Amino acid sequence: MSNSIAANDIIQNIDDLLAEYPVDECISILQEVVKQIDVRIKDFSEHI
Repeated sequence: MSNSIAANDIIQNIDDLLAEYPVDECISILQEVVKQIDVRIKDFSEHI
């Protein structure tokens, strides 16, 4: 999967989230997603 396709998929998921939840709740959800991404990247980088 190319980077632009993956990025577009993520943006589409964010658009779907914004359509379903209030903006404040979307921000909280996305902040949690960023935390989880950070943890996964750290875990992954420890195994390289």
